[in-house]
Amino acid sequence: KIGSRRVAGLVRVSRNGKRFFSADHKRAVVEKCLAPGASVSAGGVAHGFHTKPVCKWVVSIKLRRAGPAH
Repeated sequence: KIGSRRVAGLVRVSRNGKRFFSADHKRAVVEKCLAPGASVSAGGVAHGFHTKPVCKWVVSIKLRRAGPAH
């Protein structure tokens, strides 16, 4: 809860205001952004995020799916 609003997937807020979200919430946002015809920017904004953190989540999740590089 930030102020009087509830924020979906919010785990905690640091002293400097940085918000931390659950892995499940990040994954759900990324899945919507990667759907055919969707964009990362539009998907992130629809969930109240700027594009940059969502792009980082996309890269992170794609790397995890790819598995370890040999």
